[in-house]
Amino acid sequence: MRFTGTTTQRPGGAPGQSRRAFPEAALVALAGGVAFLATASRDLAAGDSGELLLAARTFGIPHPPGYPLWVLLAGLFGMIPVGTFALRVALLSVLSASVGLGILYLIMRRCGLDRPVCAASTLALAFTPQFWSSAGSVEVYALAFAVDAAAAWTAWNYVELGGPRRLFACMTLAGLALVSHQSAAVFLPLLLMVTAPRMARDGIRGCMLAAAGLVTGLLPFAWLPLRSSQHPVLDWGHDANPVRLLANLSRACYGDVAQHAFSWGRLGREMAFFGSQQVSEWGVGMVFAALAGFVLWAFRSRRGATLGIVALLSLPFGLAVILNFEPDPTHAFQVSQFLMPVSAVMAIAIAHGLAPLLRSPARIPALTLMAAWVLGGAAAHYPLADQHDLHLARRYGQDLLAGLPRGATLFVEGDNETFTVAYLQKAEGLRPDVRVIHRKGFVFEDPYGLASLPRREWPARQRAVEASLLSAIRGPVYSTSDMPLPTGFGLEPVGLVSRVVRGQVVPAPAAVPALSADLARVRRTDYVTRKLAVSYLEGDAREALRRGSLMQAVEAYRRLAYVAYDFPEAHYDLSRLLLLDGQRDAARAEFLTALHLAPHEVWLREEGRKMGFVLS
Repeated sequence: MRFTGTTTQRPGGAPGQSRRAFPEAALVALAGGVAFLATASRDLAAGDSGELLLAARTFGIPHPPGYPLWVLLAGLFGMIPVGTFALRVALLSVLSASVGLGILYLIMRRCGLDRPVCAASTLALAFTPQFWSSAGSVEVYALAFAVDAAAAWTAWNYVELGGPRRLFACMTLAGLALVSHQSAAVFLPLLLMVTAPRMARDGIRGCMLAAAGLVTGLLPFAWLPLRSSQHPVLDWGHDANPVRLLANLSRACYGDVAQHAFSWGRLGREMAFFGSQQVSEWGVGMVFAALAGFVLWAFRSRRGATLGIVALLSLPFGLAVILNFEPDPTHAFQVSQFLMPVSAVMAIAIAHGLAPLLRSPARIPALTLMAAWVLGGAAAHYPLADQHDLHLARRYGQDLLAGLPRGATLFVEGDNETFTVAYLQKAEGLRPDVRVIHRKGFVFEDPYGLASLPRREWPARQRAVEASLLSAIRGPVYSTSDMPLPTGFGLEPVGLVSRVVRGQVVPAPAAVPALSADLARVRRTDYVTRKLAVSYLEGDAREALRRGSLMQAVEAYRRLAYVAYDFPEAHYDLSRLLLLDGQRDAARAEFLTALHLAPHEVWLREEGRKMGFVLS
């Protein structure tokens, strides 16, 4: 049986025919690329964007495992003399996602599927919310998807046609996939399983070629210690030290990978989350089409369908077992970005499920419905994926720094604060007079001496050093978070930051800057971008409470809960204020919303009992 397993070879199924599909694949990739470019990020964004932009601008080393392939390519794209620097770097994602779509189209055609259903399924994937957002952002996921797709394509070529060059290319791309994103590790056993029978026929020479190809693909990691030894502006892992390099590549220095102890109940919730994520991406109808597609695929090729199902489940299951995360909004956002390959397998299954419609008397209506499906998905998801006019992260970073007195020290902790400030200060030269200290790493400097310690020892070192560090600072001190302070220090909220009170009077930043962005527009953005808006609105609520205006504080938290609709803390805080305002029924409704979003948080149930709510 052929690797495709097609018992009846459809047009496009043979290798030579699939090569003739290259112009079609290019057109599909171009169509997706135009959409990606129209919505691509033009400015500093929330989350890791600032860190990655700084890495690309300075050829620095971002968080583990360092993403050397992305940094090198993004740095080259950043030299293109067109548009903003952020747009140039985002072009790497645009191109990568487009190439990945083209390869996916070729894979579908090689499965023997007809042109219209391949084009429709591939473009429908392009216009799913998560894929489209990743395809226009300053992130590593689009490049990882393209490399994964190329590795799958070359593996198929090698299995069907053999040849040392194809084997070397396949394994080189497998190594590059690991370099592009560590989640590719869950696909490596599947790739080896598929290619092992052919390699066995090639004997020792085949095994040696495979090993050489894999090592070649992993070579970009060698750039990390070389670059680190040159002391770049951004050197997250200090990889010039071999011990540190190994710790970063294994992510040992990034803290415990598992978020919780393993439990079967949590595993079930994690897998349910992954299923719901695909439903939200595709819609219920297309999920049923995918299920039918796997059945039809199995009739054509049990081996092909089995590989598809294993590929579909391996990444979610691997993430669930390794991470042991609770699918709250924070982890849901982080993990969902890894799932571009899973959505691609869903697209192949959907194509199999829709294929019979084109061979029925209802071909014309079926084509019409497929076109409507693709165009309708593009229209519906455009507002969710559009990033071209988002400038909230830049505004937030500027507002954090703008009101600080000259010579101030600012402690930062979260990604939104740390990386936006890092990029604005180190890449654009904004407020170089402000000393910035990263409490959870050494993006700016290392006053805690964390670089020489494993991550698990950082909290103890911080507690031991923080009192002397704060006492040694001669000037006003501020923090972007409610950092735990040694005895004798306190925090006084002022604007977007808090002043560390040490018994001296210092100039305070201005009141919380107004959030000028349209709340409905912000509500459609991703989790980390909405966290920026939350910072502004929480500041408004604090100021209202300091003035004694409970009504204004409640209104500020209503706006906050509207934007942060999936933040349980936002609904909980609004519930407390409504209870203070005597609106018990409304308070209970908001609390139940918070409990629905975080049903397994013990502290939340205890707070509900303290507030007098009867919980089932």
